[in-house]
Amino acid sequence: KDLVNQPLSGSNEEGAENTAKFDSEDNAIDWDLKQSGYQKSVEGSTTTYTYRLVYRVRLKNEEHSFGEGTVYPTNDTTTLYYRIIEGTEENLKISDPKTVDFPIPSVKGYVSELSFDKVDNHGNPLVSSRKIKFLSPAQKQRIIISVP
Repeated sequence: KDLVNQPLSGSNEEGAENTAKFDSEDNAIDWDLKQSGYQKSVEGSTTTYTYRLVYRVRLKNEEHSFGEGTVYPTNDTTTLYYRIIEGTEENLKISDPKTVDFPIPSVKGYVSELSFDKVDNHGNPLVSSRKIKFLSPAQKQRIIISVP
């Protein structure tokens, strides 16, 4: 199922699911921490809530523009918008809106040669009757895979 612009259900409880969605118009992930699960840790009088969002990134190393070992950013600037809420209901203090920008994560890609031997479930070599040839446009490498 395509999750673009589809909300993911979640609740604001320890260990619960996250609530996030991908906004295809803005090309951004909208993540409401107030509706997301967290991990809670307490050290002395300080309570820390840790939120985590995992998403898949695909590096297209078959593209002509791909450069082996080149650093590719996986997203643009990631900004968290928040307020600090302190006190009790009778004496509640809410800060002005605040922001923090996170470092931009990145990946490197590599191209390598693929070779393998086809064997049956007893380890005996299988005889191939046809071959499939792949050419990596980025590196002009030819990969031949035999198929029985």
